[in-house]
Amino acid sequence: MASRTSAFRYRNPDRSVPEIGRELGVEAVLEGSVRTDGRRIKVTAQLIDAASDRHLWAENYDRELEDVFAVQEEIARAIAGALSVELLAGAGDPVFATTSPEVYRLYLRARHHLGRRTGPDVTRAVELFDSAVSRDPDYAPAWAGLATGHVLTSQYSGASPREALSGARGTAERALALDPALGEAHAVVGFVEMHLDYDWEEAERSFLQAVEVQPGDPLVHHYDASFLLARGRFDEARAAWRRATELDPVSAIIAFNAAFPDLYEGRLARALAQYRRVMELGPGFDWTPVWIGAVHLQRGKDAEAIAAMERVEGSNSHAMGYLGYAYGRAGREADARALLRRLDDPDGDLYNAHAVAMIHLGLGETERALDWLEGAYEDRNTHIVQAAVRPELQVLRGHPRFEALLEHTGLDDVAPPRGPTP
Repeated sequence: MASRTSAFRYRNPDRSVPEIGRELGVEAVLEGSVRTDGRRIKVTAQLIDAASDRHLWAENYDRELEDVFAVQEEIARAIAGALSVELLAGAGDPVFATTSPEVYRLYLRARHHLGRRTGPDVTRAVELFDSAVSRDPDYAPAWAGLATGHVLTSQYSGASPREALSGARGTAERALALDPALGEAHAVVGFVEMHLDYDWEEAERSFLQAVEVQPGDPLVHHYDASFLLARGRFDEARAAWRRATELDPVSAIIAFNAAFPDLYEGRLARALAQYRRVMELGPGFDWTPVWIGAVHLQRGKDAEAIAAMERVEGSNSHAMGYLGYAYGRAGREADARALLRRLDDPDGDLYNAHAVAMIHLGLGETERALDWLEGAYEDRNTHIVQAAVRPELQVLRGHPRFEALLEHTGLDDVAPPRGPTP
């Protein structure tokens, strides 16, 4: 079954049902409409065979608004009957975990913003999840979503990663206390153990638990893949992202991250092809041109790298750090230092120690780069866990301060990636 994120891309489809079915890799497509009239809700639903465009089942529902979840359950069971499949017990089902339609609407709105992966959207998602759990403190999926929101806050805002990750741990544990079978919450715990504690054994246990309890959730495979990437287990990371892609074939964030094993191992043609696929999924994910630029950097094409990276708006501190690194490599010192001034203020919205370190590295200022990498470690900047595999940082191998950093993060046993290939 395709994920909600993938399915929502077709709310106003310009494609036929067979085309949608092929893109999502599904055998049947459910379409319909929902209208409210005062305290009543009217639902029209029809199930269509994706290959033949033939109707398999259709029904209309006219109920009291309070019965909306009963209607959803009826539809699910009717579809299962039409497809001759058995519904699983489905622990952690977000629909049936609350009895409040308003709480569920807040939950869905929060998920929408979370999927957009911008700083303002992540902030809004956290606000909506907070509203949901304040109205229904026993709604475990909203607690899990809030935990993911805190994780993304550590990556997409100027907030302290250490504080955001601590918040993620608390909310994930609250979700698991309510429903131990929530894979997303287990994955968030693993993410925190990986980025805040640098406890790789416990993190791997949490990710394996997440996959075990909810193998159909693309998010848990996505988190697991990020763990495997940091450990230099590139083939396993590819397999995990491949599974996540099967479950959510039009997710830009999954497709984007799936290129990292090839980029880090220097399989540059494959990485570039993957980034171009991300661009085809639609606008709105502004990191992709930066990493297309990273491919050009590994090929020694600094001008092409800068041209790609300059397409990104200047509101993403990680992207700005990589652009500054490229400026430094290309000898554009003034441009690199202009970006430094925007990123190195601890009280600024764009403060990012790891990004500052990258710019100093591009300028050839090794000791200053190490100062800021050590600061990123103290901040628990989430990019520091890739120190052992990031191609740009391999020039620091053998430096006592960098080797000490790898030891502090538990990454000293991770071998460097191989060099680039065309």
